[in-house]
Amino acid sequence: MVLLYPNKNIFLYGFNHKLGSIRRDLNQLQIEGLLLGSSEALSALGYQYNFGIGKNETLLSLATDPLSRALQSAREPRTLVFQHCYAESAVLHYEANETDVATRNRYFPGELMRELQLDHLPYFCSFASGCAGFVSLLVVAGGVSTASRERGPTICVMADCMPQGVPNNMLQERILGSDHSSAFLVGHAEVGYQLLGVNYYSTTPPAVSFVEIVKLTVKLIQQLTTHLKLDLAPSGVAIHYPNISRTPGEW
Repeated sequence: MVLLYPNKNIFLYGFNHKLGSIRRDLNQLQIEGLLLGSSEALSALGYQYNFGIGKNETLLSLATDPLSRALQSAREPRTLVFQHCYAESAVLHYEANETDVATRNRYFPGELMRELQLDHLPYFCSFASGCAGFVSLLVVAGGVSTASRERGPTICVMADCMPQGVPNNMLQERILGSDHSSAFLVGHAEVGYQLLGVNYYSTTPPAVSFVEIVKLTVKLIQQLTTHLKLDLAPSGVAIHYPNISRTPGEW
């Protein structure tokens, strides 16, 4: 699916992020059972350590900082869009014996927005787009910016932390993740990066060969640049594509 915005005057700006407070090197991750396979493959790619949430830290507290800083730039946002890679990050922990459905469904966006007194604003949320979450945010925020009559930018928020005791890396893809949160703005202020277009592709097979993924990535970029009549030679053109993963997801 090709989505084009060259004449919509949509810009991305005000980028903020925060990582977990606990830094672990590869040896420590190995000792604590938080790595699949050996650390040599990750070390060969340049990985040295990652960051995890500390004992006195939660994903909610981690996300408060970048969202607060984004709010300072947004002034009067029109809406918020949230994205999580892991389903566990989309809902706050609840007691196993809790029988009240309303209490069990403590959605992360609602809890965070109440924390910052933003619960008067509408919000959207997804957690099924995996590594392509950034692109998912752009699709939703781009649609809001194009169709909504409301003024003010959209605040996009990403937040994820690994469930306790779960390995922090993807073995076949050789990707090491960190607990993190980030926030940025999408609006009509002519600063930052202009959003020109998105070429979005979804797949559902359990695994796809790396060769096919690389071919598809090249094809998506070529299609998008053709639609936009872009020359990739100038340094002012930026193309984002997610981590190349063999698992189901989007590109």
